[in-house]
Amino acid sequence: MIKINLLPYRKERRLKQANTIILGWAGAAFLGVIIALGIDFYMSSVIEELQAAKAENEEQIKKLDAQLGELKKLDEMKAALQKRLDVVAQLSKNRDLPERILTELSNTIPSKIWFKSLDIKVDKMTLHGYSESNSDIADFMTSLGKSPLFQNVELGRSSDELVQGVSLKSFELNVGIKPSS
Repeated sequence: MIKINLLPYRKERRLKQANTIILGWAGAAFLGVIIALGIDFYMSSVIEELQAAKAENEEQIKKLDAQLGELKKLDEMKAALQKRLDVVAQLSKNRDLPERILTELSNTIPSKIWFKSLDIKVDKMTLHGYSESNSDIADFMTSLGKSPLFQNVELGRSSDELVQGVSLKSFELNVGIKPSS
């Protein structure tokens, strides 16, 4: 028996071409979905790794902040200790200051001057005394000014005073003490 194709062969070929195109597009779409899922999976894994790294970095930051706090406390303690050491050094440096002052005063005092009181501070002293004349007070001030230990010798006051029946000059001197080196 002879078979006769009643459908034109062109329609069949067009159908085959249409099927091929549809299959091609479906394959491309499927491949696109597979690629998109692959990219999504890859990006998800990258995001998870970055989040894990972020969490680890935040934990390290917390540890470092704690260490930084300890370092600040240590710096504060160091500063406090250095302050104390400076005070001790200053005290030990000025330990012999009263002795040096009294020695220098005994070397510079004229024979006609008597001390009534002496008040020594760290950087100045106030001296109260008596003298027979104003020129003796002036000579004493000049010799104190030439001393390597004293500076800024100033006469606070000078007045006549009767002491045990003798007329004397009462005076007050304000003298700066040079910082020791």
